[in-house]
Amino acid sequence: MRYLVVLVWTLKIGLACVWAEESVMDPPFLVQAIQAQKEYDYGQAQALFEQYINTLPNQEQALYLDMAYVASRRDLKVYERISDAEKDEVKRRFWTRTDPSPLTRVNERLIEHYRRVAYARTNFGQGRFPWDDRGEVYVRFGEPDHMSSSNDLQIEMDRDVQDARDNFVRRKRVHLQVTPGQPIFPIPKNTWWTYWVYTNLDRGIEFAFIRRFKKTVYEFPPIPDGLGVGLTADLMGYQGQMVLNDLVSRKPWVYDVDFSQLPIDFFYYPAAFRGKEGQTRLEIYYGLPASEMARLPLNEKTDRILLDRGLAIFDSVWVEQHRVHDQLTFHMPSQKQILDNAFIPGVMTFDVKPGSNYLALQVRDVVSGKSQVYQQALSVPDFSGTDMLMMSDIQLAFWIAPTDEDGEFVKSGLKVVPLASKAFRMDQTAFVFFELYNLSTDEFGQTKYQVEYVFQSQEKGIAPVRALRGLGRVLKLREKTKEVTIAYEQTGDQRDDVAYVELDLQGVDAGEQNVRVEVVDNLTGQKVSKEILFEIVP
Repeated sequence: MRYLVVLVWTLKIGLACVWAEESVMDPPFLVQAIQAQKEYDYGQAQALFEQYINTLPNQEQALYLDMAYVASRRDLKVYERISDAEKDEVKRRFWTRTDPSPLTRVNERLIEHYRRVAYARTNFGQGRFPWDDRGEVYVRFGEPDHMSSSNDLQIEMDRDVQDARDNFVRRKRVHLQVTPGQPIFPIPKNTWWTYWVYTNLDRGIEFAFIRRFKKTVYEFPPIPDGLGVGLTADLMGYQGQMVLNDLVSRKPWVYDVDFSQLPIDFFYYPAAFRGKEGQTRLEIYYGLPASEMARLPLNEKTDRILLDRGLAIFDSVWVEQHRVHDQLTFHMPSQKQILDNAFIPGVMTFDVKPGSNYLALQVRDVVSGKSQVYQQALSVPDFSGTDMLMMSDIQLAFWIAPTDEDGEFVKSGLKVVPLASKAFRMDQTAFVFFELYNLSTDEFGQTKYQVEYVFQSQEKGIAPVRALRGLGRVLKLREKTKEVTIAYEQTGDQRDDVAYVELDLQGVDAGEQNVRVEVVDNLTGQKVSKEILFEIVP
C-alpha cells in the first residue's frame, strides 16, 4: 500500500507529517508516531512506530533495528563474532544500552532512530535500497542545521552555520572558497547538488551530494580529475565519503536528548576502586549546589523537593550490570545555605566487571517531570591481580576525617565526603584521596613506600596549590612558578592501604589545576601513578 508523504520541518525533533492518502485505509501509524514523539509522548510514539514497522516487509523491518548505522566499529566486531541464534538478543541489548533514560520503560534513542530510518526510506530511498548517500548521513546524524540546493538556494544567515563552514574549510591547507548558498567541495558540471551543514560535528562539517543526469540517487561528489598528487590528497579531507568514514570511526552517531530540560546544574563523576571477588567497585559521586536546588518546586504533599534518580550500567557486550531507580528527598535549602554556597553531596556504590562499560544516568524532578540525562563510556580498570602495585582512581573530597560510624561516605575507617563538581572554593577544605593495592612487605611484615604529589597550574599567571598536610614523613618539597612537588614516606603493616593529602587553597587564584600522584614501593621499586584535573572557584 502506497502513501504520498508531505514532510514539514520543525525544530530539532524533525518533522510533522501531513499525509495525503492514496488509499481507503486509515492514516498509517507512522504519522501518529511522529506526532506523539513531537509531543514528548514517548510511550505512545514507540508503540505506534513498532505497529507501523510490523506492517512492513521483512527486509524493511530489519532496517529499523540494524546496528550498522549506529554501532561503533568495536561494537560491530562483537556482533559479527556471535552466532546467528544470538543476534536478535544481542541487538535488543545493544539498543537497550543506548537508552538515555533509565527511569522510563521506553527508549527515546530508539524512537528517534525509527523516525530517522522512516524519513530516510521515504525521502532518500527512491533509487537505491535502502537509501542513497544522504540516507546514511541522516540516519547517523539527524537533521542538518542548514541545507541549500541547486533548485532551492539558501544563504547562511545563522552565525553558527557560517562559523561551521569556515571551520570545515580550515581543517586542511587547501584554500577552498566559501560562497554563501554554494557547496564548498567542487561540484561536477551538469549535476544537481545539495549540501548539508552540521554545526555540532567536529566544530563544523559540510556534506555535499550530487545527482547526475537521468539518475535518481544523490551521491557524494568524487575528487575532480587531473589534479596533482598533493592537491588530491588534501581534497580527500573534504570529500563526503572520506569525511563520513573519519567521523564514523570516532563518533558513529549523534543524538541530542530533547527531553533533558531540567534547568539545574547536577554534577557527577565516577571513580574505580578494588571490589569483591575480582570485580571493581565503582563509585558514582553526585552533587547539587543549594543555589540550584532552590530553583526546584516543592511537592505539595510532602513539602519537600523530590528527585527521581535512575542509573544503568552495561558491559562491553551490552549486558546490564547494574540498574537502580530510587527517589531523593530534600528540604528546601535555607537562605544561609545558598549564600554559603552549600553543596549537597551523594554517592552510589556497586561492583561491576572490569573492562569497557557504559553508564546512563537520569535525574527527574517529580513535580515538573523535567529531566537531566547523562551518558558516558567507562573504561573500568581491573584490580584483581595480586603481584603488581596498583592504585585506585583519585577521589576529590571536601572533608576527610577518621570515624567509627557507618554511612554512605565511610570507607577504611574514614569519612570521605566527595566533591562531585571537581570545583573547590578558595575558602573550602580540599582533599585528594586514593587507595593502594599489593604493597610489598619486608621480613617483619612492614610496608615502606613513597607518595609524591605534583600540583600544576593549568593557566598562565596562576600559582599552583600546595599540600597543607598529608600522611607520613615529608621527604621532599620543591616549588616552581607553575608547579609544586611534595613527597611523603609512609610505612604500614597492610598490603592494601589508603592515602590522602589536604590541599592549601589560601592565596590561590581561581583557575584549573592538575594533581599527579606517583607511588613508589621502596621494597620492590614498582611505580604507579594517576592524575586528575580540578578547578578553584571564587
